[in-house]
Amino acid sequence: MTKNFTLAEFSHSVTALERGIDNAIPDDLEAEAIKTLKMLQRIRDHLSSVAGRDTPVTLSSGYRCAALNKAVGGSGSSDHLYARAADITAPTFGH
Repeated sequence: MTKNFTLAEFSHSVTALERGIDNAIPDDLEAEAIKTLKMLQRIRDHLSSVAGRDTPVTLSSGYRCAALNKAVGGSGSSDHLYARAADITAPTFGH
């Protein structure tokens, strides 16, 4: 969906795979997920500009369906449920 981020990556979860939870992004949240991916791309582009070189950003958690959110102990009001949140790291800038 962007140069560096995909919808598949945004919904990927080891916990979901291990527990057999379908964490596919529902059609009605796809547009919101794309907006979040575009925001992540802007963050990566900015960090790369500051660093003066391509700077990887690792996505550890994006969209979570209700079952997955519960399984990981997420808040019932988490923006992850609505495809409006992502947990990331940028190792170039620390952890």
